[in-house]
Amino acid sequence: MPEIVRTRTTRYVITWVRVDFLVFGAFRETRERHHMSVCPTCYNCRHPFQDDEMMGLAGTSKGNKLVCRACAETFQAELRAEALAEEAV
Repeated sequence: MPEIVRTRTTRYVITWVRVDFLVFGAFRETRERHHMSVCPTCYNCRHPFQDDEMMGLAGTSKGNKLVCRACAETFQAELRAEALAEEAV
């Protein structure tokens, strides 16, 4: 049967990162108590969060995104490298 498949790519420019934002369990409980949605995975790599795991927060061009600690550290290192490269110019 014929079908059409479309893939959409969205780019998010990261402007800042906080590596140690909150423990996921406390974040989840607070959001659920106020009847708000909870994203159970890292926005970048889809790593599933555990209740005792520390999450990171990335400020992007399209809003704040929850990320795992590994992704947050990677983004922070990239932002620092870009800042050093701009200073050298």
